[in-house]
Amino acid sequence: MALVGGSKPSFSVLKKRGFELETTHLTDIKRIEKLVAILAITLSWAHLVGEWLAQQQPLKIKQHGYQAKSIFRYGLDYWQYLRLNLSHRIQPLLQCFHL
Repeated sequence: MALVGGSKPSFSVLKKRGFELETTHLTDIKRIEKLVAILAITLSWAHLVGEWLAQQQPLKIKQHGYQAKSIFRYGLDYWQYLRLNLSHRIQPLLQCFHL
């Protein structure tokens, strides 16, 4: 599995497009290490869920030939949707954890 297309896009996701790592204002190196580890796992998981969703329902291709959103964004948006609608979406959430 290629992680969001490589290291530079992955850092971009961590900084601005999804997780906003810079807004934490952490200075303790141990806390930063733990946070980055958790974010890396979450990034991988969101990408994996996005791949799983794309197999079930492929992303739309826009006129310029690119997908409407990234695989990572697809997975992250789905996770957020499940989290906000938890009482009605327990089964899909459990499927995501099974991945």
